[in-house]
Amino acid sequence: MPNSLWSLPLEVLRPLLYLAALALLVTVLSHAKAVLLPIALAVLLTFILSPLVEALEHRFFPRIAAVTVVVILALSIVGAFGYVLNRQFNDLATQLPQYSRSIKEKFATLRATRKGAIANIQKTVEEVSRELDKQEQQQSPGTSGARPVPEGKKDVQPIVVVPTEPTDVERLRGMLEPVFEPLATAGIILIMVIFMLMQREDLRNRFIRLLGQGRVTPTTKMMDEAGRRISRFLVTQLLINTAFGTVVTLGLLCIGVPYALLWGVTAGLLRFVPYIGAFLALLLPTAVAFVIFPGWWHALATLGLFLALDAVTANIVEPLVIGHHTGVFSLALLLMALFWVWLWGPIGLLLSTPLTVCLAVLGKHVSQLEFLAVLLSDEPVLEPEISYYQRLLVGDEDEANEIVERNLQKNSLTQTIDEMLVPAMLLAARDQAREEISAAEHQSVLQAIRATAAGLSLVQKEHDPDATANNKNEDKPRLRILGIPARSEGSQIALDLLSQVLDPSTYEIHAVSTATLASEVVTQVEQQQPDVVCITALPPGGLTQARYLCKRLRSQFSTVRILVIRPGLKGDQDFDKQTIVQRLTESGTDSVALSIAEAQTYLAQFFSAPVRSTVSTPSTPESETAVAAGRLAS
Repeated sequence: MPNSLWSLPLEVLRPLLYLAALALLVTVLSHAKAVLLPIALAVLLTFILSPLVEALEHRFFPRIAAVTVVVILALSIVGAFGYVLNRQFNDLATQLPQYSRSIKEKFATLRATRKGAIANIQKTVEEVSRELDKQEQQQSPGTSGARPVPEGKKDVQPIVVVPTEPTDVERLRGMLEPVFEPLATAGIILIMVIFMLMQREDLRNRFIRLLGQGRVTPTTKMMDEAGRRISRFLVTQLLINTAFGTVVTLGLLCIGVPYALLWGVTAGLLRFVPYIGAFLALLLPTAVAFVIFPGWWHALATLGLFLALDAVTANIVEPLVIGHHTGVFSLALLLMALFWVWLWGPIGLLLSTPLTVCLAVLGKHVSQLEFLAVLLSDEPVLEPEISYYQRLLVGDEDEANEIVERNLQKNSLTQTIDEMLVPAMLLAARDQAREEISAAEHQSVLQAIRATAAGLSLVQKEHDPDATANNKNEDKPRLRILGIPARSEGSQIALDLLSQVLDPSTYEIHAVSTATLASEVVTQVEQQQPDVVCITALPPGGLTQARYLCKRLRSQFSTVRILVIRPGLKGDQDFDKQTIVQRLTESGTDSVALSIAEAQTYLAQFFSAPVRSTVSTPSTPESETAVAAGRLAS
């Protein structure tokens, strides 16, 4: 069995190894809870207190003095809050018997209101249950499976097991353990926080040395980004919770609930516990309003204040602010909160956001853990052109056009065409060549892109009315362009896209169909006498047809300017780019544009100086807007 398992290919073993590693990690996190929880809490408190320590150090406090002052201040705030809260609890418990009459009246009112449809249904269910119980009791003597007691054993007495009394030591341990264990954990956390504040630079350097062997720079960036995100999250959460507590205090003062400031501070602190903190905060003030005031208005107003304020904060403020500052997808925060609660209990809920942020940053900087960034990060997981093509592939043209319009609001019309529409056509052609989509699906995608291109200029005019008037020059005649697609509908659409970015007051473009023969193209050039012949050849394919047209036109018309548009070659295809430019240049073309933007640049330069130039190839393939093969000199 082991031999057959390890004989599997790596592609099959890798997911199994990932699952095994994940299961092992979850098991370790669960069983090492007693050790890991204090460390995680200490790290979180260190993040919170570090800015205060650094602020004191910048004011010439020694490190030991700064840490001592900050720790004593934090303990004083926690102790004072606990003392005041305990006093208020005691006062409420002391005054509670005075309001027993009000409590009885409210419960009597609740009991009197338990009438109607629900009460009738409940009563009917109870009556049916009693009838069924009676029937079972009547049938039990005849159907019971109990065995009769033998005659000789009827006088046997049952044995009663009496538990032994605990010793004094066991009683003392039972009383001290629930108190001593939390105090011991708090003491361990406090000691670790002090040491982490004192030696935070040394801990950082050790962590970088441990994880960043040969990768110091990425590890440093990862730690810096994680610390920055967590710090911004804590500061932003502090501001939101402070505003939440302030509004709660003011609202309770208007309602008339006593100890409004105490409840406001409690609400602000409890909101650091995600998702359930606000509900925990509303219990005490609502109970106080229920007990103290006659009637229901104060209790309901208090409850409504908390629910309405938490709904606005949780559904509007925090998704817009917290998710943006942490860089984590809001749904991922919720799912990871459930995971950490399942793993570590209530403390896991408090630590869920910082731990999730660390995992998202780890997935961003470690290639083997990239799936964490995909699952948790709020950054788009698909490039705009892939999202656009994917929407076209499933026939959702409305959302596809929305993606194009959003891109058009940030980029120019030419950039949108080169970055979205042309790549979508290339993806469709590639998938059809691999037989991943049918010819009908490929045709449907192209038709949708053609429809998008037809309305693209209108959308651009809505956002930038002067976008198509940049090259306007009424003193010069229009440049005549003959467009020739290289035997594919994608090449025909590329010509349409080129016409979208050219100013009609400056350029006059006439395109032939894909069915036009080479001899008919020669006739068209002879009749129209264009200034530029523009041949579009969208990959894959079309290159042979483009070279043939260039040779045929150059042999017939030695002075005609020929521009070939071959979009889609970029990035790791520089060698192919140079090879294609060289082959087309040898075939007689004057220039090769690898994008619509390059074609627009060439035509603009030609219009400003329409002279004959010699053929040359570009010296640097990095330039995306430079002319790929030099203009002809006269």
